[in-house]
Amino acid sequence: MDGYSFLISTIKRLLAQGYSHDVAVKKAVDTCIEKGHIADFLGENYKEVLAMLIQEYNEEIRIRVEREEEREEAQEEGMKKAIEIAKLILKGEIIDQIAEKLNISVEVVRDIKEDLESG
Repeated sequence: MDGYSFLISTIKRLLAQGYSHDVAVKKAVDTCIEKGHIADFLGENYKEVLAMLIQEYNEEIRIRVEREEEREEAQEEGMKKAIEIAKLILKGEIIDQIAEKLNISVEVVRDIKEDLESG
């Protein structure tokens, strides 16, 4: 295993053991230096490498959180739209008109209507 791969696998192992990202990165860099994996580079650029790795992991976390929030918002919007469709169906509006009014496919309205009728 090359030095970089060892570093990344060590970080992942430490994260799995419950260490915070910052601590896992610092411990992994220290381990790489102690075991001679890319020691020259890490030793000379210790602070820069540490800061870069911490920033990289923090960026990954930010992206994951943003994606999760977007997914939750999309689900919430979908539920609101389904409720709106169901209300219109229950009022007796025609499927084609609902689809046009809400700018969605007739199939989606039809599926919701079928769910209402079977439920």
